[in-house]
Amino acid sequence: MKALQYSQYGCPELIQWNEIAIPEPAALQILVQVKAESLNPTDIRIRMGFIKFTGADIFPKTMGMDFSGIVTKIGEDVANVKVGDKVMGYMGAQGGSFADYTLADASTTLAIPANLSFEAANTLPMNAATALNVVNAYLRPTAGKTILINGAAGGLGLFIVQYCKLKGATVSATASGAVMEVLKSLGVDEIIDYKTTNILQTGKSWDAVVDTSGKLDFEDAKVLLNENGEFSTMVPKSAFG
Repeated sequence: MKALQYSQYGCPELIQWNEIAIPEPAALQILVQVKAESLNPTDIRIRMGFIKFTGADIFPKTMGMDFSGIVTKIGEDVANVKVGDKVMGYMGAQGGSFADYTLADASTTLAIPANLSFEAANTLPMNAATALNVVNAYLRPTAGKTILINGAAGGLGLFIVQYCKLKGATVSATASGAVMEVLKSLGVDEIIDYKTTNILQTGKSWDAVVDTSGKLDFEDAKVLLNENGEFSTMVPKSAFG
């Protein structure tokens, strides 16, 4: 089978398609024929060596942490899926989804809802799960709580918007262009065009601010916070090297 791999951290030119053997699943793993995979900003930062995880410096690395596909083989202790199931999942820091087949842990693999295509399902594992963790652990939206999402139009931001609105929060978002209409359709209460407005100079403040773009740090964001307001970032400065 073919896999998109790199053997050292660095530029995109280091990536190449390699022919490798189809792996065999361990007891709690499944083998998936990949039908769709996505490239997230985190994938790129890992490939460049800006983000490193303990124990994940194993080369060659195969690109891709999200996947969707069809189960072709299961480990002897797997009980939550069966051969032939359509599934989506998350590979973790080592990656591996940019390949004809990939090994995945059964514990991080879920059945695809009947109304979702492989392509749509593939957008969910990293972004939706990360957004849910951010919302539950840091933003903790409630009815009437005011929340600013800086960079709301990205894959992560769009999920944070929806979770916050489901909890009844009053949501402001920075965005620009055609995606502003998408945010309106999701119920965003206020959209601030970052191309025409400097959010730091609006004089407005919120109970919580979350930055998904990596362009807002705490020192700047302090002027945007109400008393006892909280700031969260999804892209710490160290992620840029």
